[in-house]
Amino acid sequence: MFGIFKVQGDSMYPSLSAGDFVVTCRFYRKLAIGDLVVFKHKNYGRLIKRIADVASSGALRLAGENDASVNSQQIGWVAKHDLLGLVLFKIRR
Repeated sequence: MFGIFKVQGDSMYPSLSAGDFVVTCRFYRKLAIGDLVVFKHKNYGRLIKRIADVASSGALRLAGENDASVNSQQIGWVAKHDLLGLVLFKIRR
């Protein structure tokens, strides 16, 4: 299943800017450090972040690329079932 999400804010700038779109896929073989993912967070809603670490349990530590981003400590470890998709490509506004 594919998804299209509009980027809001500058937490992933310069990789992504407000108004850009990302196309995601929920089916993927493997996640790796550096991959961009869209996920749902209980406190912050839907976010786009980069994988910074993968625990042996499969949980993910995610991070933004800008000071405007919620930091990885605030996000905490994210379970794979909270992922909405792996970003396949971006569409610039």
